[in-house]
Amino acid sequence: MPAMGKLATWAANVSTTWGTAGTIAAATNGFYPKTIDPVVLKGEPNIDDASGMLGRTNYQRTQDIADPSITLAMRWNGHLEFLIMARWMGDDTVTGPSSNLYTHTMNYNEVNILTGGIGIVGRLDSSSANSIMEIPTMKVPSFVMQPADGFWDLSTNQTIGNSVYVAGDGKITADNTAVGNVTYRTSGQRMKFKANPWRMNAQSGDALDADDAVLDVANMSISFEDSYHDMRDVLLDSTTPNENAEPIPTGEGKRIMVSYEQKIYDYATHRNVLNAGTEWKADLVQTETIGGDAYSFTMQFGRLISIDPQVVSERGLMMPMTHNYEAIDPASAPTGMAAATPVHIILANLLSRTYETNAAP
Repeated sequence: MPAMGKLATWAANVSTTWGTAGTIAAATNGFYPKTIDPVVLKGEPNIDDASGMLGRTNYQRTQDIADPSITLAMRWNGHLEFLIMARWMGDDTVTGPSSNLYTHTMNYNEVNILTGGIGIVGRLDSSSANSIMEIPTMKVPSFVMQPADGFWDLSTNQTIGNSVYVAGDGKITADNTAVGNVTYRTSGQRMKFKANPWRMNAQSGDALDADDAVLDVANMSISFEDSYHDMRDVLLDSTTPNENAEPIPTGEGKRIMVSYEQKIYDYATHRNVLNAGTEWKADLVQTETIGGDAYSFTMQFGRLISIDPQVVSERGLMMPMTHNYEAIDPASAPTGMAAATPVHIILANLLSRTYETNAAP
């Protein structure tokens, strides 16, 4: 029987030391990806084409490439999606419990100096130890949230891993028994896109409330970008000659973009606010009660500036408008908001440990 994605097992955790896998196969560290591509080690062979060599005969592989693209549905008690989010933000402070739930306050750090990275283990066959692969540590410099089939997806735009280990190479830490013990926090509880009011008013205005809800919002995306040196040209040692050294921030700074579409183009209103240089504040507020637990997820954007709006005119069709905003630093915390940062994230779920450093319960 061929290996099938629905039979695969995936788990993740955090290591504070680059190149050293954490305890990846602990219970409840499992996650459900939609796609992870690729799941094998990549690396281009370098052909020796020195003068005097008649043909393409000699080559060496000089660089491991471990850069999978990952997409997964966001879940209220999800695992990998919030590991990615919290470590991009740079700080996850946990308080509680209150009514069974813990509050994760993800504080924005302009320059992220967290060491190590996220580690991933996958068993591609339901029972074969020979199908286990492992990325011991991986940075995720950029990712995007966007709806799919009525739910929120999180997809990575860039990953940088140190290498991909496989069963039998003497480096992998997870064995078949450990992977077999992986469990999941939930198989359901996907976060609904339509359960989110997008509220927006003037940056210097009063606190956001129900009257500030923007109607007719569709095709929303929120992207988080950072810039890292991939460090692929850095010397290592004889035991890991092809692996990647720990990537470091370039110092160019992070960028947060918000985009959404409205079905009807209100050209008069938009032209006036664009000409006036109006700045905004906004939040995305999601709540859902599951099994008596009142989950919540809030993203606050303290200062948004409008950039590159798009309107398309096609014969016989409505003229929708795509709004694009960049989140930048406010001078101070806007009225009703908790922080003077481009983005501030507050999540209430059942996890008692911080996503920042060690997600094992």
